[in-house]
Amino acid sequence: MSITRAEMLISVGYYYKYALTIKQNEAYEAMQDIADDIVGSFDMFRDLEDKSAATAVTQDTAAVDIATILADLRHNRISKVVLTDSANDDNDRTLEERDYLTEYLPLVPDPSDPSSAERFDIPEIYARYGDDIFLYPIPDLTTFFVTLYFDKVHPTISAAQNILFPSDFKKMMVMGVVGTLLDMADRKDGTVNDKLQKYYSMKEEKISQYQTKPNLRNSMKCNW
Repeated sequence: MSITRAEMLISVGYYYKYALTIKQNEAYEAMQDIADDIVGSFDMFRDLEDKSAATAVTQDTAAVDIATILADLRHNRISKVVLTDSANDDNDRTLEERDYLTEYLPLVPDPSDPSSAERFDIPEIYARYGDDIFLYPIPDLTTFFVTLYFDKVHPTISAAQNILFPSDFKKMMVMGVVGTLLDMADRKDGTVNDKLQKYYSMKEEKISQYQTKPNLRNSMKCNW
């Protein structure tokens, strides 16, 4: 059974009286932050990740435009880039990330002019700069595609979107949301750390249950 946004607001309101009135938008933001944090902590148990559609790579071109992919994903950082060859799966590989300024440019001094590079072959590395990733060696075939993988985040919580954790996660979430709201309000009386420490402690205890009892009764009943 999932947790609804409405019942979270009520529970949070017991601790933080403004959550149901002038701080309601902040309460939704805090719920989203905590939900994403929980997903990030439990991803090892469900291999939680998002990925883009396979994007074609242009032969003899260093850059791959990923602006559209990034625009569709919230608060995500690229976790890996996978190269596939539609003509030969022996060429499929996970590309290694390199820093654009210090490691990539020495290999391709002018990415807009791939002729400045020494190697045209199967790409082995990528570097992120702005809304592009840059490949090296420069792809020498028309059959290459890249797929970008991202850390999983919780769907955007809304009136139509419940929180996709079982009901036994509710108390832990409430504590995290209250602590986050207090932090957003810049409280200086120690209650921020108190609530957040309780949240982190409860989360670690929950994680330990999944680590020591990886069975069906203890699996996360989420709709990802």
